[in-house]
Amino acid sequence: MDNNKEIVTKNNFIKTIASTMRYMGLKVLLSGVDYSSPLPHLVTVYPDKEKYYLIEPISLECFSEESPRLFKDDEHKDVRRYCRELFKDDQKKAAVVASILCDMSAGVEMFTYKLVGTYELISMAKYACLAVPCDLEKKTCEALHYLKLEHRTLNVLDKFTLILIDKAQTAKLPEIKKFIKFILNNK
Repeated sequence: MDNNKEIVTKNNFIKTIASTMRYMGLKVLLSGVDYSSPLPHLVTVYPDKEKYYLIEPISLECFSEESPRLFKDDEHKDVRRYCRELFKDDQKKAAVVASILCDMSAGVEMFTYKLVGTYELISMAKYACLAVPCDLEKKTCEALHYLKLEHRTLNVLDKFTLILIDKAQTAKLPEIKKFIKFILNNK
């Protein structure tokens, strides 16, 4: 794959996603520039379709042996450890599940804006979305099947794959994370 350099680190992958989507004529909002919450990193707005996608990029470094998705020392470290233990024989799947339960669900919780710039998000439908390297689409979908999350895939110019999560299940992501934390705290 000739675009590996663009998808290895999270920051490079975010830049690749944003520039590719803008090139395609889509509206892309960036955390820290267009809105102040740290997650999600990217939001793509489709004003004509009355919906927007909260994008969680999972770069190649996130699938590595020392994946920050699995070993980050933050408020979700128990869930990350749970994912490592649950999928000890499949660290890539563990990284995806941890990304969804910790980072994507946090982005869904944090992004509560009614209005950003000229976009009236309050009247639009909100969807969660993963952006992954094309050759890791299958492994990512396996993790989504494990979590029983309905999704669709979309290859974007052979640069990366977007995995779109069902609207109703997007709203449930923070509750799924809270349930797992509850179980872990009461074992």
